[in-house]
Amino acid sequence: MRDNKQWSDYLLDAPEILGIDQVQSSGCLIRVWIRTQPLAQWSVGREFRLQIKEAFDREGITLGAPIQNVFFSRQK
Repeated sequence: MRDNKQWSDYLLDAPEILGIDQVQSSGCLIRVWIRTQPLAQWSVGREFRLQIKEAFDREGITLGAPIQNVFFSRQK
């Protein structure tokens, strides 16, 4: 986003990756701080998540999906 003129003016610094906060069966939570111009945080955040998702898709990385197993037993 820093190399894209449409978005670079909204970014005050490089994004700071704080690390992985949670790992679950449905995926992991990676905490990232992005300093933006006032009131730009929502649109920048949406675009950042979109670009992350598109990069994952290009690399064949699937996002976690909950798996549910259902077991049946016969009662006698």
